[in-house]
Parts: sequence; structure tokens; C-alpha cells
Amino acid sequence: MEKETISITVYGQNSDDDFKWEEWYEDAKKIIEALGYNYNYVGIKTQKLNSGKVMKLSRNGKKVLNEIQSGQEIEHISMFSLPEDFKSASFDYNVMIVRNSQFITVTINKGDFNKIDKQRLLLLLSKYFNNLHGEIYEMDRYESPLIYASKANPTSFFKSLKIIDEIS
Repeated sequence: MEKETISITVYGQNSDDDFKWEEWYEDAKKIIEALGYNYNYVGIKTQKLNSGKVMKLSRNGKKVLNEIQSGQEIEHISMFSLPEDFKSASFDYNVMIVRNSQFITVTINKGDFNKIDKQRLLLLLSKYFNNLHGEIYEMDRYESPLIYASKANPTSFFKSLKIIDEIS
């Protein structure tokens, strides 16, 4: 795990009414695996299930998949590759992929960025949003790229933020 991360965050209008959660879930697993990591933790929020903390996939994978397949309204899903000795999922991840109704963010170790085919990834993400736009940016993981993606604070708040590319 490196201190610096690179994130790809895309925004847009959802491509259809059902949000294609199951398809997205499978695609997100493939992204994690393509980077050479195992998808091993998940967080999900629906009307019925609110994990609050990340859940170990080996114990909760079926529960999460059942929620996705049940048609429950999903507020967000967070998927992680976490090392065995992690202390905080928010900071100790190798890969973190988050989707909600406003955006999708893929955050990885800076050293893994060369493993990504950027055009292929953007094509994949465009299945879920129309009018896709966003950014690729570098940031210290302890400044929380997810907070930047959610636009909770102004850009000036993030001291380590470096915009690499605009997506339009």
C-alpha cells in the first residue's frame, strides 16, 4: 500500500432505471482482479441491509448478492481489496471501488495505475452513466479521495490533489 493514490471518478445520469447493479458488481470484481488483487471486503446500504462497516466477503458474499438480486433500492456499494493486516478500510485498501447514484470512483495505489487500460475502463463505466464526465486525479490516501469525489469539500481543501486528466 502506497501513500499516494490515483482515482478515476465519473459522474453522469444513470443509464436506465434499474441501475444494472448486478452487472456493475461483476464488472467491479473484474477491475480489482485485473489489477492483481483479490476482492475480499464489501460495504452495502439498502433499505434492508446497512453494513455500516465493511464486511468480509467470504462470510457475507451471498447476503450481498441476494440484496443486489432482490431488487432492493441500493444507496451504495463499496468494494475493496484489503490486506490481511488492515486497520481501517478507509485508508488501508489496495483497491477501493464505490458506486452510488451520483458517481463511481475507482481508487488504487499510484504504482498500479500503469496496469489500467484507461480507455477500456472508461468504456466499461460508460455502461452505467450517460453523459459521462469526471476526472483522473492523484491524492494522498489520508486526505480521502472519496470525500473529494463526493464534492463534500471545496477543491482548495485538498492539499495533495493533482488533476491528471479531465473526462468528458
